[in-house]
Amino acid sequence: MNTPNENNKSVNKTWIVITILVLLTILIIFFVDQNKVFDKKETNNNVNNSPTVQEYTIYTDAEGKIIFTNEVGKYNVIFPKDWTLKEIQDIKFIRFYDPLAEQQTAETELSQGIAINIEFSNIDKNKSLEQLATEQITAGNLTETDRQNAVVNGLPAIEISITGLGNDVVTYLKNNDLLYTITGIIGTSSDFNKYLETYKNILTKFSILQ
Repeated sequence: MNTPNENNKSVNKTWIVITILVLLTILIIFFVDQNKVFDKKETNNNVNNSPTVQEYTIYTDAEGKIIFTNEVGKYNVIFPKDWTLKEIQDIKFIRFYDPLAEQQTAETELSQGIAINIEFSNIDKNKSLEQLATEQITAGNLTETDRQNAVVNGLPAIEISITGLGNDVVTYLKNNDLLYTITGIIGTSSDFNKYLETYKNILTKFSILQ
């Protein structure tokens, strides 16, 4: 027959085992849930000239939206869930395609859909944004059809409509010694206004890292 002390020890051991099992169950549920909410995507063969993984992160949230963070360029941007990261060049340049643009083979002209380029470069921070934007347009030999002031992430910006292979729009903004160039490649589509709205909506999801 067990003594009271032996019974207490047995009860204590049982509670310890139960406590450990409960804690393990909670940890398993937590990690499974985290994987559902944030699914980290690995760089795949569809992305050209990929840099090292440490330079950027790309996640899909619970709604499927794509969250791209550039640690070097110090910015974050959110794209719709069905978009594709198509290209990265030395982390300073990225290109995302919407589904219609992704289906096309031509790299220089889009007949439908929209692609968005985000690029950053080091600048002389003493130069005005107006001067920097003009230098970029001139260097690219682009034809400017309209220019207006804008605001992106609370920072002054300049939005310029350009023509070339199609009707594109580019927005410039600067933060300290970095110039950000965000280009909407809309091409020859007759749905220009629809894609322009998409472009401007994504601009609202662009933010500078503090």
